Amino acid sequence: MAVLYLPKSATPPYQVVIYFPGSNAIQDRTTGAIENWTPQFDFILKNGRAVLFPMYKGTFERSDDLNSDYPAETAFYRDHVIMWAKDLGRSIDYLETRNDIALDRTAYYGFSWGAALGAMWPAIEERIRLVISYVGGLYQTRAFPKADQTNFLPRVKVPVPRVELIKEVLNWLDKYLGPVK
Repeated sequence: MAVLYLPKSATPPYQVVIYFPGSNAIQDRTTGAIENWTPQFDFILKNGRAVLFPMYKGTFERSDDLNSDYPAETAFYRDHVIMWAKDLGRSIDYLETRNDIALDRTAYYGFSWGAALGAMWPAIEERIRLVISYVGGLYQTRAFPKADQTNFLPRVKVPVPRVELIKEVLNWLDKYLGPVK
C-alpha cells in the first residue's frame, strides 16, 4: 500500500522522492492520518516532483505490535527492518511499472525515524540515487547486525545532506537529479 502524489506543475516523466515518516507513524492507525504528514514534503510536490509515501510495516493501517522506533537486539526488530527494506523495494518495483516516472531520478527522503533508517537503504537499494535526511541521526541502541544502521553506513555511495530543509532539499534535488521540466 502506498500513496503516490503527482505534481501539478510539471510534465512527465516525473522525478520521484520516496518518503519515510517519523516514528509518530507507528501510533497513527489509519491511512487517513498520512495527510498530517504532507507538510513535511508538500514543497517537493510544488517544485514539480512526485512523492511516493509507502505504508511501511507497523505503521498506519499496517500497524502491529511495533511500539517504538528504537532498535533492539530482537528478532522482532530485525524482521521489521527486513520488511521495511522489502516495502521500499516493492515501492520502487511499482514505480518501474509506470511510464510517467523517471526511475533513474529517484530520491529517498527520511524524516526523523525515516532519516535514521535512511542510513541503510541506499546501501541495499541501488535504484536510490540520492538520500535526504532531515532531523535524523544514529541510534545509541544496538540491533542485530542485519538491522543495525552502523553496519550499512560504509556501503552508502549516494549523496546525503542534513542542512536547511526546503531551500537545500530543492537545490540538492536539482543538482543531482536535474531540474524539473
